[in-house]
Amino acid sequence: MIASLSACSSEKKPTGQVVASIDGSDITLRDLQSELTATGFKPGPVSRAQRSELLEQVIQRKLLAAEARSAGIDKSPDYLASVQRMREVLLTSALLNQRALQYPNPSESETQQFVSDNPQIFADRKIYTLDQISTASEGIPQNDLKALETNDQIAKYLTLKKHQFARQINKVDGATLSKDLVSQIDMLSNGTSFIVARGSQLIISSKVYVESSPIDTRKKNELAIEMLRKRDLNKAVEDQISYRRKSAKIVYSDGYAPKKDQEKD
Repeated sequence: MIASLSACSSEKKPTGQVVASIDGSDITLRDLQSELTATGFKPGPVSRAQRSELLEQVIQRKLLAAEARSAGIDKSPDYLASVQRMREVLLTSALLNQRALQYPNPSESETQQFVSDNPQIFADRKIYTLDQISTASEGIPQNDLKALETNDQIAKYLTLKKHQFARQINKVDGATLSKDLVSQIDMLSNGTSFIVARGSQLIISSKVYVESSPIDTRKKNELAIEMLRKRDLNKAVEDQISYRRKSAKIVYSDGYAPKKDQEKD
């Protein structure tokens, strides 16, 4: 298959790292590896049929990309903006992957301490079925909402105020919540509302059902190590952003600055 494709597009048969070519433009083993990673193939040996399938995907994309360039799409503002964003996403992803390799696994004592300090993630993990209302915080006094006890009352209040909201039943893993919030939820009776602010949104929830779902003892350490590494990496990223922000000159147009910066002005 590869030989016949390359024979149509080039007189010179591909060799070495080159697996095919289109009008003299090479497709290499690295291109196939990138395609393999992007399509989510499981790690392990790749069959000849899978290689051929991957190669065909690359060829088809390159042929369509050539057609797009001939149509001038590669010069459009929307395309150029998307390319710029994708480059930044790829660079950021590569940086995070590089930094992740630099962090050693936490010690056994640190891992055990993390497990002990966070029972809501491990031994006491629960899955909450919640009745949740999401709505914009702007224009709604939270004190008015806190005076109401149930989501039915809050939904009625928001409807009367003609304030848009969405309501649905969701399952929430207690391991994704803070220890303090889990304690707060556990103290509330079913049907009693509680409010969590997320940026410009309010998430108003009430318990419908709670299911105990502790983490298997054999998986505790593995999960704890993964979470600690992620925590350390996130902290390093935040520190790097803070450092870069201090040395960068960032100027906002009117109305685009973060709220705290607007308040300073």
